[in-house]
Amino acid sequence: MNPKFSVFLVAVAVLAAPARAQEPPFPLAGIVAQARRAANSVSRPTTGLGREDYLMTSAGIVNFFQHFQTPAGRIIDPYLGREVQYSTPCYAWAAAALVESGRQTNLLESAARALDAALDELSRGQAADNHGDFFTFPSLLAYEALRQRVAPGRRKQWEDQLRSISPELVYQDVPSRREPHNWNIVALAGEFLRQQDGFCDLAFVENSLGAQMKNFSANGQYIDPGAPMAYDHFPRSFLAAMIARGYHGAHYDALTNLLERAAWTSLLIQSPRGEWPTGGRSAQHQWNEAMQCVTYEIWAARAESE
Repeated sequence: MNPKFSVFLVAVAVLAAPARAQEPPFPLAGIVAQARRAANSVSRPTTGLGREDYLMTSAGIVNFFQHFQTPAGRIIDPYLGREVQYSTPCYAWAAAALVESGRQTNLLESAARALDAALDELSRGQAADNHGDFFTFPSLLAYEALRQRVAPGRRKQWEDQLRSISPELVYQDVPSRREPHNWNIVALAGEFLRQQDGFCDLAFVENSLGAQMKNFSANGQYIDPGAPMAYDHFPRSFLAAMIARGYHGAHYDALTNLLERAAWTSLLIQSPRGEWPTGGRSAQHQWNEAMQCVTYEIWAARAESE
């Protein structure tokens, strides 16, 4: 089959009608079946990249931004001169991963101070730029990596703050107030991690997912307002991470079906060089392709284990 024609067919189907409680047939099922057969007929491809390559990339970014950390732990944008959005909790997460890996144990105090700052802002509902929806997920991953490496008093403070979080107060994108979109996906993924670590129940997760299911196309893609390409893959990467972490709640079957469809859709519409298609807000941002790596790593590991 002509690959250009395949891409054309995929593009036509990208914004298929949103999925309902009972998903409609997968419009790309035939193309995916062909892709599977083609993949089975060749040796297993490999990028040659592994865990150390991801850690090396993270180290370069973390070591740069460490220079812009305040004594209180916040990460300051070197151009704007202030803390921007969720830079501090993401720094805490990346630095904590480097500590946990053993690659840079010297970052322990820096990572812990960033988590101090992030949880202080989050628990008080005063996240930078009102982006609290994005704080919980990276903060929980940083907490999990650091909790056994800090003094008991500091760990207790973190746990008290994590336990005190009220989704209705600290998040902007809450189904009870408005139609939820991609911010809510990130928040509910964070709440799932918070539940796993014993700080809350699954009520916010399940209520939010119930409101979100109508935002998926029959191809499994996420349709944010205006259907920007970046905000199809961005929220799906958080849902994939949640599935990988063991979510098996009320929406598990529907989610896994939609996310598998979307993983194949994403593979089919990326460029031969692995670039994510442009279109809409946040197009060509540096994190677009990184989000693909997350999804493909998770789904490949899932397929390998089946």
